[in-house]
Amino acid sequence: MSEIKKIARSSLRSISKITPRRVKKGMKYVVARLAGTDDIHSFISQYYGDIERYNKLLERKSNVTEYHVDKVIRSVGVALADNKLRLQELEKRIQELEATIGGNAHDRSK
Repeated sequence: MSEIKKIARSSLRSISKITPRRVKKGMKYVVARLAGTDDIHSFISQYYGDIERYNKLLERKSNVTEYHVDKVIRSVGVALADNKLRLQELEKRIQELEATIGGNAHDRSK
């Protein structure tokens, strides 16, 4: 019976020594061990290095995407300008044809 009391007392003493700081430190250690390092600082620096690399990739990707969007907008603008010129040329030709047809009709009536 005394053996059980000793175990219970030692367990209670260890539980009473648990503080939020010790829990936090223990969790950092567990996370570092799971990441494959013994030191939480190297784990954190490795983690932030990965984040920085990812952000740089995103930045490059967004720049490439913006470039492609600008390129598409420019090509659409050029196509619209070409179509506008063609439309003006067609309208001019239609007016010329109408004038010719109107002139021929006027000549026939004589």
